[in-house]
Amino acid sequence: KQWYQRRVRGNEYPTYLGCTNFLTAIGGFLQSLLFGYLGLRVFEKKLQVKPFLLPKCTGVTYTGMQYCGERFNFEVKKDKFTVCRTTGNAFQLWQIEKDGQKWPLVTNKPVSLDLGQYEITMADGYELVY
Repeated sequence: KQWYQRRVRGNEYPTYLGCTNFLTAIGGFLQSLLFGYLGLRVFEKKLQVKPFLLPKCTGVTYTGMQYCGERFNFEVKKDKFTVCRTTGNAFQLWQIEKDGQKWPLVTNKPVSLDLGQYEITMADGYELVY
């Protein structure tokens, strides 16, 4: 699908149809999905997610989101949230945490959790290297 903006000024430029790729609209749309439905907040040493669905929405899936050289897939349903680390450095251990409880994020092993606020970080004893 192509995003564009139409010009609304009378006959000043009758053949002008606007910008064919309205990039600021695309950016705003993507931000509403990432920071809205997924509740994504990016910090230096962690990703914070707080998934949320609108009342008539049945689910949202995010595929291949990159963070610090890793790729993650996220799926949000009415009562469940699934995260899967799909690629990355096999020698780096990642985890998802909520209220002190931690679940390891092993490559290609999805973790399903209840909706809530979570933090995705490197496991204890590991540090992010930029």
